Amino acid sequence: MTAKEGTWRVYLSGPTREAVTLCAFAADLRDDGHQVTSRWLESYSRRATGDEASRAQRDLADLRSSEFLVALTGPRVGGRGGRHTELGVAIERGLPIVLVGTVEHVFHHMAAVTVVVDFDAARNYLAASRRPPA
Repeated sequence: MTAKEGTWRVYLSGPTREAVTLCAFAADLRDDGHQVTSRWLESYSRRATGDEASRAQRDLADLRSSEFLVALTGPRVGGRGGRHTELGVAIERGLPIVLVGTVEHVFHHMAAVTVVVDFDAARNYLAASRRPPA
């Protein structure tokens, strides 16, 4: 299913410890009419154990169903690194990427990546983005 004109299916990427912040941003995106595909945010409070391969497959499926990636970065973000894999998948798929925070490595300099300072700027960027012609 394609999102209606002016809205996007958005995958949110970031460390679990920033899930509360990302959930608040997800609510803002939904208020703007976007669909947030990141199901991992629905279960972040339950520290998942076991069957991590299934969780990884779910996250990849959610990312494959998306049209945009918004990734939280920066010196205080940290985490175990799954967000770097998600960014790589998004680059490989040709998705537009909005990086909220600071540039961390060479892949953040790619043409598909737009760096913004905060979530408000990310919302504005998504609102201003237009779909390519079919």
